[in-house]
Parts: sequence; structure tokens; C-alpha cells
Amino acid sequence: AERATIEAVTVARIEAEIRRIDQVIRDHLTYSRLDSNSAPLQQRIVRLGELLTTLARDEELEAAARHCRITLEPADAATVIGDPELLRSGFENILRNAIRHTMPNTEVAIVIARRDERCEVSISDRGAGVPSGFLTAMFDPYVRAPGANPGTGTGLGLAIARRIFQAHRGDIAAQLRDGGGLTVRVWLPAAELR
Repeated sequence: AERATIEAVTVARIEAEIRRIDQVIRDHLTYSRLDSNSAPLQQRIVRLGELLTTLARDEELEAAARHCRITLEPADAATVIGDPELLRSGFENILRNAIRHTMPNTEVAIVIARRDERCEVSISDRGAGVPSGFLTAMFDPYVRAPGANPGTGTGLGLAIARRIFQAHRGDIAAQLRDGGGLTVRVWLPAAELR
């Protein structure tokens, strides 16, 4: 019985390591593709409220496991033109980061707004935040916040997100929140639908 338990633990560790390596490979491939502009972006109508509502629903279990909740304030007019899968991936990287770092019994807030010619999405947590000098560097590849656990993530998630939003003629920035935590803000050109 003891040997079976040891074997089960070993198998679980091997499976976890395979998943981690698989994520590293996928992140490297995604980053390389975005870096080289080798594949054209899809050009579809993307309603940010629908995309982020689906994403928030998909991440509810992860949030519950970390004892936090996700709230969403959508904006009906927030529509962009772009690649829905890439845009989802960019927002997913930000949201998962926020869930990973927020304190228990807090909320990760997603707010979507339409402001004149652009759409804005902010994702805010109540984590420890980062040093103010790190607010720009956190979007560089392989850069980790001081004190971050080296076993979590690949160091490419936020760099991939930045490339995705820049490829859509938008951008991304982070700021510290009053009361603790971080807000990551994305803006994209609004679609002109007639």
C-alpha cells in the first residue's frame, strides 16, 4: 500500500511537470509568433462584454479555489475589431495573474468602458502589488516581480498580453491601487459599426 502511494505521488509530480513544460512551450510559441508578426490577425467583430463575461465564468472555479470572487461591469458599446482567440488569451493572462495574487476574501474586478474612440478594460486585484519601479518592466519577457515564486508561470504571460494588445493597435499599463493591489488597464481602438 505504501509503495502504491509513493507511485501515485510520483505520477502526480510527473504529470504536473509535463503540464508546466507544455505551458512553457505554448507560451514560447505564442510569443515567437507575435514577435515575428508571422501570422495575420483575424479581423472579426469582438464584443468585449461577451468575451470577458465568458472568460470570467470560465475562471470562477480557479477564483473560488483561491477564496476570491470575480466581478464584472460590462459596457454594451465596447466593441473592437480583432482576433477573438488572441484577445481572450491576452485578457486571460491578466485575469489569471490577478486571481493568483489577490488576497483571500477579496474580489478581482473587471470594468469595461467605451471612451470616445477607444475601449478600456481594467482588471484590478487586492494583492501585494509590485514596487513602483516595476510597473513597466512587468510586461517585459522573463521578468518576475521581486519575491515571486519561480515555480509559477513562465515569465511570458504579461509580455504575451502586451504583444497581443499592441498588435491590435492598443496597449497595456499597470498602476498601484489605493488600499493595496494592482490595476492592469488595456485600451483598444473602438470599432466603428454602422
